[in-house]
Amino acid sequence: MPNSALSTPGLWTNTSASLIPPLRPSTAEAEGDFYPPFNPIIMYNFSKLLGIGVLLFIIIANAAHTAFDSYYGFYYEESKTELVAKNPAARMAASVCQAEPVRLFCGYTGFGTGYGFFAPNVASDFITLYEVQDECGESLRQTNLPPFHHKESVIRYLSATGMFLDKITKDSAELGLQKEFLDVVQRQLADYVRRRDPAAASVTLDLYLYDYVTLAAAPEAVLYEDLFYVDSQTSTRP
Repeated sequence: MPNSALSTPGLWTNTSASLIPPLRPSTAEAEGDFYPPFNPIIMYNFSKLLGIGVLLFIIIANAAHTAFDSYYGFYYEESKTELVAKNPAARMAASVCQAEPVRLFCGYTGFGTGYGFFAPNVASDFITLYEVQDECGESLRQTNLPPFHHKESVIRYLSATGMFLDKITKDSAELGLQKEFLDVVQRQLADYVRRRDPAAASVTLDLYLYDYVTLAAAPEAVLYEDLFYVDSQTSTRP
């Protein structure tokens, strides 16, 4: 290569190791627009954060929708629809949970079960009192539970007693055949206890609910326990 080419400024840069052509800025850099190269790790982390954010949003929406629905349904049952329509937060939570994609997603994944509740609207625990009597009508013993052998049976039994709540929330005309069904279930429970005791001639099952103290009387109520009577059914030896 002639020496004149090496001495031409701007054409070649002479170094001790090699001949390197000069670096020229690209068109984007020259115009001031520079885009960093694509980074898959950043996009992967961003997609994870986006997915977590969407799931948290659905969970919060379901919790809010459940809380509003429980609150208005318990205290304002007749005007529940109008009150929800006036509350922007309740409307937004309901619109999110009732959207078709969200509803299908929550139905198949279990996110639609709801994680919110209004604390005063707690479940009512029924108190069952079995009175075992002999042939003379004398009381042999009293018990609150049938003779179960497994802890799982007790949990299922306590959960099943919730069906009796319809006896105090609905009248006889509204219940119809359901009242007869509840009476049969109650007698069958008494019959189960009677058949487990050879000395029992009859068993009466009384249903009670806790009559909780009011907030006004709470400071004076050191020990308050009262029961609200619901119904009774008796099973007699044939």
